Amino acid sequence: MDKTAVILVDTIASSYIKQPLNSKNQSSWEIVREKADLLGFTTYAFSKEDRPGFLAFGGDLYSLLHQMDASLTPASHYLFLHTHMPLVDLGLCRALLKAHVANLADYSFAEHYPAGFAPFVLSHSTFKKLLMLSKGNNAPYDENILEKFIHQDINAYDVEILLAPEDMRFIRDAFVITDKRSFSLVQSLIDLEIKADNLLEVFRDNPALLRPLPTLVNIELTSQADAYPLYSAFPLQNQGKGHMDTETLGKILQELSDWAQNAVVDLSGMGDPALHSHGQGILGQLALYPDFRYFFTSRGSQRVFLEEALSLLPQLTVILSLDAADDPSYQIVWGKGDFHAIEETAATLLEKFPGRVYLQFTRMRENEDSLDAFFQRFRVFKDYLLVNKYNSFCNSLPDRKVVDLSPLTRFPCWKLQRELYIHWDGSVSLCAQDFEKLNVLGKWGEKSLKEIWGEMNLIYLSHWQKQYPGLCKNCDEWYIFNF
Repeated sequence: MDKTAVILVDTIASSYIKQPLNSKNQSSWEIVREKADLLGFTTYAFSKEDRPGFLAFGGDLYSLLHQMDASLTPASHYLFLHTHMPLVDLGLCRALLKAHVANLADYSFAEHYPAGFAPFVLSHSTFKKLLMLSKGNNAPYDENILEKFIHQDINAYDVEILLAPEDMRFIRDAFVITDKRSFSLVQSLIDLEIKADNLLEVFRDNPALLRPLPTLVNIELTSQADAYPLYSAFPLQNQGKGHMDTETLGKILQELSDWAQNAVVDLSGMGDPALHSHGQGILGQLALYPDFRYFFTSRGSQRVFLEEALSLLPQLTVILSLDAADDPSYQIVWGKGDFHAIEETAATLLEKFPGRVYLQFTRMRENEDSLDAFFQRFRVFKDYLLVNKYNSFCNSLPDRKVVDLSPLTRFPCWKLQRELYIHWDGSVSLCAQDFEKLNVLGKWGEKSLKEIWGEMNLIYLSHWQKQYPGLCKNCDEWYIFNF
């Protein structure tokens, strides 16, 4: 029996893994194939597509393991690589394999590295066990499925974990090619020939590498609402109320579709999008761009509009801010409104659009006693209940925080790394904390969103230097991750 075999798996249908990636014009799967050969072991390549030099499998876990069992010469250990992970570190591969063999492990993986740099290793006996256990499992294969499968009964396996020299989980990004943003992220690193253990040095020198494109774009359709809760900063601002016109929204969406087409678009901001004065026109514009995922956060007072929006836009998710379990606690948070009418709207939407509507409870001192009752009252919808952290908008609002969730050590802001915030008038701020527009970087129409996004690199760099200017100093949202 051979000591080790490399299993190279190709499951990603994205065209980006076939595009030239490095200075040699090699694609992702060509780079990974070359790295597999450099390891010096026999390589078996499997693809769910018809690809020369690859053995075909059905795209699910069992069909891969079954095809492996039928096609390869048995080996003592199997090291798995994937064609959409061209940054996989060969030194890390060898170190992981060495630890796996030395400790007679069933399953070995690396921890605290960003996804895309480390493989995993299975022993032959574990492979045969998983082949038997996965029979009938039609779940699509991806690079994480075997880990999830093993973790269902982790105590049944001898597991070896190779820890990174520094904890890099705060980077919160995956260096695997699935779309335009991830392609740009990997492309910026591919010719640097960096080692996984030196990643943080690279990012400290050039943090902008982590900001190729936004993952979430906040577009404030309106600052208008029929009520503002205790956790809203809108009553403090002096910028006035307004709506984004449908033409401007359409042009912004067009620019995003050309530049950051994989971004999630949140249309909430300070107001309630269901109260936009030209709601039908807004829905019409959104429908023209079906590839975006849209989010509304609403009080839920406009049932007809929300039903129409959910019916017209299958990619829309609605979050209803309920924040209470009964009318008295609702009045404390919102000050007015009919709790029971909004509860009825919530129940109707949850039943009519399963999986696309959520109830949210923003946790504060004023409603903390209602949290258990909230979960009890809406237990039938338990999979669609959200608890939101209180945001003081950099100490602009009173301290109503129930518990401090912030990490012990501050790291660079995830909002600056991944999000873009556009006010209803087209001005673009550093983030949603700038409700008074004191840190406007530019205005859409005068600058492109791409230009404005690039100008944010300077303040993101300051975070890597442990400097937090202006609003950042008192911010408590830097560790909140959305998309």
